[in-house]
Amino acid sequence: PIYKGAAFPRIDGLRPLLGPAAHSQSTTFDKNSINFFFFWSSGNGLSYALMEHIQEMFNVVHKDWNEKVHVTCISIDNEFKRPRSKILEKGWSQFDFFWAENGMQTDICKSFIVEGVPFCFFVDKKGIIREAGPTVTLAINR
Repeated sequence: PIYKGAAFPRIDGLRPLLGPAAHSQSTTFDKNSINFFFFWSSGNGLSYALMEHIQEMFNVVHKDWNEKVHVTCISIDNEFKRPRSKILEKGWSQFDFFWAENGMQTDICKSFIVEGVPFCFFVDKKGIIREAGPTVTLAINR
């Protein structure tokens, strides 16, 4: 299991929600940035609200965050089209968006002990998980 203080692993089997999405990809932490991994679902009201909050914060502090914070959003929706439609509808394009194909049953959610959404991980430049949990507001405001 992945937990606070553990090394952040490579995540395999993700499908990009924006851009070419024909093949599964892998993602890992960016060694040049603080990394924020956000597990979400387009049909979950709290997830959706927090996604909007993250986007708004990024727009406000974009110049400060641009090179310092890397955001990866992983949808656990059961279908590909729904989260992609939400992202395109809202014009969210500043982050990396992926889809974990099997929702909560995916190995990613099991490995990361994601039992619900929203759920986030803050990973430092060394690849260590510094914060992990269901609430993003405490972590993102630090």
